[in-house]
Amino acid sequence: MQGITRMDVALDAMRPLGFRTQLILRTVNELLDVYGGNQGWCFIEETYYKLLMEALLSKQQGSAEYKVENI
Repeated sequence: MQGITRMDVALDAMRPLGFRTQLILRTVNELLDVYGGNQGWCFIEETYYKLLMEALLSKQQGSAEYKVENI
């Protein structure tokens, strides 16, 4: 039986804020690539996922700006 993973906890922290699962997964994996693989979890988990939340908000803002520009 597999236990709760760090990804599960990150998903549980971000879903109630309205972020879609696929966006969270993709963003976490991108951050892990930038911060050196599994060693990057300490940066993501620091201050209760602030880095992840900022990255998600940045992606949402960029997506909204793209939609507005292409109307």
